[in-house]
Parts: sequence; C-alpha cells; structure tokens
Amino acid sequence: MANLGAMRPMRGAACLILAATVLSACVPYRGFYKDGAAVAQLNADLTECQVQGVNRVPANTQIRSTPVTVTPVRRICNSAGTACRIVGGDVLGGETYSYDANAGLRNRVITQCMAARGYRAVEIPMCPQSARDTVLARAPKTLPPLGPNTCAVRGADGYLFAVTTSG
Repeated sequence: MANLGAMRPMRGAACLILAATVLSACVPYRGFYKDGAAVAQLNADLTECQVQGVNRVPANTQIRSTPVTVTPVRRICNSAGTACRIVGGDVLGGETYSYDANAGLRNRVITQCMAARGYRAVEIPMCPQSARDTVLARAPKTLPPLGPNTCAVRGADGYLFAVTTSG
C-alpha cells in the first residue's frame, strides 16, 4: 500500500507552484521602456547594464538571524488544583537568512545605465491571460508608444512584448 502521507508535501509543493504561476500572471511588468526601441535592443541593453552593475557593484552577501524569543512558561491548573499542565517555553525565531547588501546600489547603477541609453523605468499591466496567445502572435519587434491600452506579455523565452490593444 502506498504511503499517502509521503505524498502530502509533494502535493503542497505542487499547489504552491501552481499558485505562484497564477499570481505571476497578475503582477505587472516592472522594467525599462523606450518608445520605438527594438525588443531585441532592449534585451541586449538590459543585459549589458546588468553586467556593468554586477562588475561595478559586486554581491555582498550578509548572513543574519531573526531575533529569538521564548514564550513565558506558565502552570495552568483546573479549579480544584488537581490537574495541572505546563505551557509555554516555546522558542520562536532564530532562523538564518542571507541577503545581498549591495542589491539596492546595484539596481541604481543598472537604472542609471539604462537611463543613459534612453530608457525609463515603467510599470505596465500584464495583458489578460485569455488574450496571451493572440498578443504573442502579433507581438511587435519594436516597442509601441505607451498608452492607456498598453499591456505586456512575456514570451516563452522570458522576453517582454508590449502591445497596445483596442479598447
């Protein structure tokens, strides 16, 4: 007989992956944009600026721990005092994590590099999932002027395609 309990973590992981995929479709594109720029040029410029950012501001990985707290220990008894139990004493926190202390500065260097090439930081809503295939089929090779009906789609290769839909 199969151990169904062993399948629960896998099912939970699959649900998390599915939820992340669904939610990512709702998250707007946050990146760089230049009206009339070739999509291929945007991607090449971004890669060059990212490399420049990494070279000028290398990673500075810091390791930290969350604060540790211990819940108070208490003795809880019934009204007669005949049955008691001890509660509390739980240790919370103390998880170790790492972060890149230079990430913010590196992102500013990348943003400056892209601005020097004529791009600006933008936030573009993602196109409705129902229109994704149609949008990809007519994805422009150059970025259209931004307008109230502009939306974005990520291609299978991860690259951005922005289109202006009729609205």
